[in-house]
Amino acid sequence: MEGILITGGTSQNVNITRRRTPGGEDVTVGFAGQAGTLRWNDLEGVKGTGPSVGEAQQTLIERVVLDNPDHFVLAQLRGASYYTVAHNVRADTGGSENYTGPLWDVIRIDEPRSPNAPRLLSSSRLYYINTHTQLIDKVVSDLKGETIEANILEWADQSGEKFPSHIVWKRGNETVQEFRLTSVSIQSQ
Repeated sequence: MEGILITGGTSQNVNITRRRTPGGEDVTVGFAGQAGTLRWNDLEGVKGTGPSVGEAQQTLIERVVLDNPDHFVLAQLRGASYYTVAHNVRADTGGSENYTGPLWDVIRIDEPRSPNAPRLLSSSRLYYINTHTQLIDKVVSDLKGETIEANILEWADQSGEKFPSHIVWKRGNETVQEFRLTSVSIQSQ
């Protein structure tokens, strides 16, 4: 996937490569005009081309990798647990009987807690699955006591495969990161 990633007011062209592996997935994030990449896989977690990965880089790649429909499916290969939190949840609108907005099934994924599992900044996520479209509308996680909400605002379809094409991450009313897909290609392995 190629797109534009906006973080802290800075816009960067980014190339995201996701590869399925026997144990889950391997994701590489490269930034145009910068040497090196960030990488995430099921066995090692976050890695960079430098000697260490800072918290800001880990936060960035975890959002790209884990707040994603692919992760929702592939987390089971790592032994993550799934729990249905609620069915037919609606947005908080003050209890109106004339509600016409989306309804969601909410699924919590808890990351494995084994000594071999990669250390993540957030050990669980809530995925809001739209009951009408069956697509993930948002992913909610906790980062150091603050709620981060990834809203998948648009989806793209290529050859029957659906990809999130516009994601906005918010902390309260503040936008902290945004991704806009510009192109995607699928290669068989």
